[in-house]
Amino acid sequence: MTMNEKNYMEERYAINRRFCQNELLSLVRTIYSSVIRIDYEVHNGCMETVTIVSGEDGEWKKTINVTSNNLLGIAIDVLQNL
Repeated sequence: MTMNEKNYMEERYAINRRFCQNELLSLVRTIYSSVIRIDYEVHNGCMETVTIVSGEDGEWKKTINVTSNNLLGIAIDVLQNL
């Protein structure tokens, strides 16, 4: 992977992370008000997951494997797996 490709992917992951922490969280909260945060993570540079944390103390967590690298795909994966 070239430096330009690596920079592009890091920027893409940052955009995905902000989307999950803001817009997707707002959307999910309209359905489930107990959700306190949504975390986006990249594992080993390729596998992407979204973890939904719910409950007053974050006692409930659900991790979802993301199958798409665009914002619509992430939202669909999360909403289908709630």
